[in-house]
Amino acid sequence: MKVDFISMKNVFFSSSKNGEEREGLLAENDENRPPSIRIINDSNREYDSSLIKGDIESVREGTERGQNSSEVELKTYKRRWAVLIVFFFLSVCNNFMEFAFSPISHFVTSYYGINELELNILALVYMITGCTTRFLAMWIIDTIGLGIGTYIATALHLVGSWLRFWPGYYQDQYVWLLVGQSVTALAQAFIDITGPKLAANWFPPNERTTATAAGGGSIFVAALLSYALVPRVVVNTWDMRGYLFIQAAVSTAACIGIALIFRGSPPVPPSYSAGQKKTSFWKALVFLITKKNFLILAFVFSITMSTGISILILLTQIMLEYNYTPDNSSTLATIWIASSVFGGILGGPIVDKTHAFKSVILTGLCLITSSLLAFTFALEFQHEMWILYIIVCVAGLGIVAMPAILEAAVEVIYPVPEATAMGILFFGLNVMSFFQSILIGLLKSDRFKYRIPLLSSVGICALTCIMVFFFKPKYERREFEKVEKRKTTIQRTEGNRTKTITIEEEYIEKVTVSNLRSSGE
Repeated sequence: MKVDFISMKNVFFSSSKNGEEREGLLAENDENRPPSIRIINDSNREYDSSLIKGDIESVREGTERGQNSSEVELKTYKRRWAVLIVFFFLSVCNNFMEFAFSPISHFVTSYYGINELELNILALVYMITGCTTRFLAMWIIDTIGLGIGTYIATALHLVGSWLRFWPGYYQDQYVWLLVGQSVTALAQAFIDITGPKLAANWFPPNERTTATAAGGGSIFVAALLSYALVPRVVVNTWDMRGYLFIQAAVSTAACIGIALIFRGSPPVPPSYSAGQKKTSFWKALVFLITKKNFLILAFVFSITMSTGISILILLTQIMLEYNYTPDNSSTLATIWIASSVFGGILGGPIVDKTHAFKSVILTGLCLITSSLLAFTFALEFQHEMWILYIIVCVAGLGIVAMPAILEAAVEVIYPVPEATAMGILFFGLNVMSFFQSILIGLLKSDRFKYRIPLLSSVGICALTCIMVFFFKPKYERREFEKVEKRKTTIQRTEGNRTKTITIEEEYIEKVTVSNLRSSGE
């Protein structure tokens, strides 16, 4: 029986406009395929009769004598959901601390005797450490391993959360509170970029975007919890001690979960691309900064997400300027974030089913931009809160674009490691969040209040919508997996039907028939 196979490299590179670049990235991988994925091209395979009568398991060991084979071992583990859940728990705890003091800013300033700038630094420190330590986190995760990087983040988060409680809970120990906040911010440099890497290592292609959405959506869940629960837990300044202790205790539980359950990757990869050795860290950085489609996604992600985060952190201060109450801002933020969580959850399955990355991204960005414009003018209607509720619901649904952006970024830069790509995206997010938080305060005026900074944010978001039209992607990871799948399956006609079977299935079937014939003799 003759079976024709297509050489993956010929198809993969001939269809790519950047073939020479990508061949350079993959060249170092040709001799380093992991033993769990062994692929050998074969254009004229004939079965050895002595092998056919042998043990079927010889196929799994790749011991065909003198013959070539195409063997691919892929497996999905039920444990992947437990790994995702404990990581999600840790990520929520870590991101919660960034928003921990925003809903109760008036209590925090009173308790520690600090001014507004010192209060804002407790959130800005996350953006500053993200800018300074992100590249180290990228290098550790991509070079040493996802497991080691996550364990480092877990240790940093645990130490930082307890420093915030003791000695940070003393009224004259604002410095220790800031130190603890800074240590947990160091952990965030690792945690933010882990989601897509975890999804690629543990989940099959039809679940990857959903897993990415769960990891990336933790920031919205954390913000939701902070605005929905914190004002009900901290009702006076003396509740601060118990509040900091609860955060440390819950964080300890999350860290224990990571230690017991989390692993960087499964024994056998769930997809063809997961088993492929990625390009080196420094070569990946050079490739990313010259990749137009990736840079567009990085700009869009950084601008859009930083705008939302900056406004959310300063929301209480903004609304107080328009004579709203802290309860008004807390309720509005809760609705906004709840809608964002729903949008993120919705985005994952939509992209997994349709792979319509560009359409989903553009739709989400248009929703965010239009709702932010409406929010800017609706703020002046103090007695019409229902209008603001509708506006922030629409803005939250726009977050459907976030998982699409993260997965599209990984798709267009394959085989660059996922953590390196995410590191660039979140580095841009940290930089833009820092400057936007500062600019919103600087552009505020007594006459126009926050109208000018908010309109400036609208203009920047509108620019991201325009840039999406210049996004002309080629989804390299999906193309790679299609070619690999084509190489390990054959089409067989049975009557009027065409059946697709794997090489291993066809081989086992032939062995079974041969053994039956032998036993009949």
